[in-house]
Order: sequence, then C-alpha cells, then structure tokens
Amino acid sequence: MQKSLHHTFNSLKERKRLTVGYFGGSITEGSGASDPSKSSWRALTTSWFSNNHPDCEITEIQAAIGGTGSDLGAYRCRTDLLKGKPDLVFVEFAVNDHKKG
Repeated sequence: MQKSLHHTFNSLKERKRLTVGYFGGSITEGSGASDPSKSSWRALTTSWFSNNHPDCEITEIQAAIGGTGSDLGAYRCRTDLLKGKPDLVFVEFAVNDHKKG
C-alpha cells in the first residue's frame, strides 16, 4: 500500500477526520456542473467520503482555479493547498496543460 493511502486510511480510522485537497483547473473547480458545490466530481468525491465514513469529519480544500495550468499551480501550491494540511490530494490540470502550437 502506498504510504499516502496508508495515511488516508489512518486518518479515517484513528483520527476520525480527513482533509481532502483538490488542486487543478476548471474541471476540478466544477465548470459545466449544474451546481459545482453539489454535482462536480470534486463535490461528489467529498460526498462519497462523508457517506461512507459518517463517523468522520470530512473537510474539503477547494484549491482549483479555472483556466490555469500546473505552471501557475506550482507557484500557488503552498498558499492555496498545503497551508490547509490535506491528508489526501487530487491533482487535475489536464485541459490547461496541453501543448500549444
């Protein structure tokens, strides 16, 4: 098992809390979802953790900004994501990191 996943399971079982960080562009932010706070993949993932671990406090760090790539993400990772001390991080910059030209 990956060390990071071990930490995730430990947080859920022992600490009874999990902070999930979402870092990326518009897809992670929820662009195109009818209600980004409820129907985006990010919101659905957080809901999954809450529903499957009802005895745990699940916290979400929404650190996605539409129209940005990993180049800008590298500069804002510490202030926008890591300062919240996430236990688990999802990273998605797929659309904005394509090659130009």
